[in-house]
Amino acid sequence: QIFDVFDQEESLTAALEAEQERAIASLMAEQEDLEQQLNNVSDDDLLLGVDDGSELEESELSTTKTSSYFMSLPGDQDDKDLSLIDLSRDDNDSDPDGKSRTKHQRLYEKLSTPSRIRPLSESLREAAERQARASRKRETLRDEKARKLHELTQRVNEVRQWKEELIKARKTTIEIKMQRAEEKRQYLLLLKAKKAGDEDLKGQEIAFIKCLQQENRRQTLKERYQKEEQYKQYLEEERVRKHDEHKQKELAAENRRKELEAIRQTRLNEMQEKWKTKERMIEQHLSEKRKQKQTAAIAKQKSFQKKRAERVEYLQTSTVELKKKLALKQEESARRHITQLEEIRRKAVEMSTLRGPSAEDQY
Repeated sequence: QIFDVFDQEESLTAALEAEQERAIASLMAEQEDLEQQLNNVSDDDLLLGVDDGSELEESELSTTKTSSYFMSLPGDQDDKDLSLIDLSRDDNDSDPDGKSRTKHQRLYEKLSTPSRIRPLSESLREAAERQARASRKRETLRDEKARKLHELTQRVNEVRQWKEELIKARKTTIEIKMQRAEEKRQYLLLLKAKKAGDEDLKGQEIAFIKCLQQENRRQTLKERYQKEEQYKQYLEEERVRKHDEHKQKELAAENRRKELEAIRQTRLNEMQEKWKTKERMIEQHLSEKRKQKQTAAIAKQKSFQKKRAERVEYLQTSTVELKKKLALKQEESARRHITQLEEIRRKAVEMSTLRGPSAEDQY
């Protein structure tokens, strides 16, 4: 009956040990899977940084193009027409067949439509909105990535803790198993000692069995310790290897990101330099146009002043001539008036001379 109890305990201990081995293997597989997911999330985070750089580059280039385009627009329709005509002339000079002339004419008609011309504020607002959406998207993705990394890290720590607890429980189970085996052997020794009539022989057998058991136990413990140490060393080497691989991936991704950033910055500088050159050319053209307008305005002002001076001189001359004519007319009128008065006086004298004797006769 006692042996049955020992057998049941051994079977239960073996089942428990097997279950612990399966649980430890499952936790190790889960730990490797979680560490792989953690590495994948880190790699995805690096790729996300590269994609954000490309998106930012596109947004900055779009903003620069929009602002430069509206800054390059002249103040009147004639300057805009002249710029487009110059661009069309340059393209037509490069195409001997003249096939691009119609294309640029259509482009000019399309761009000169009032509905196609948007104000600078609207374009800048749209660019700012695109950048804000991209920034919000990056922040959301980073928060989600950080949350996922935190959850995975917490899960990895929990799995490691469970694995260590299971390993400790397995060691405890092994110790209990060895203790029960020792008790069983001790019981067997006691039975053998009882059956043996010779106390000396019993003591020798017990001493021999104990020595053998201790040797076996030491050998078993040594083997188990060596296996555990080898397994720990293997796990440590795997961890170091995975850590080194992860560091190498991070370093490669960082170098790639720096290269992409350098390429993006170079392209952005080239684009900005091109737009600055174009702006300087347009500004120079506008300055020459303004100088021409100023010169034409000065010439027009001089011509107007000259015509005005000629007009004033003509008016002055006409006034003098009119004054002379008026003076002559006044002199002529005065002379005619004097002549008329003298004629009237003469006629009056004559009439008085003719009527004089008649009046005396009547008296």
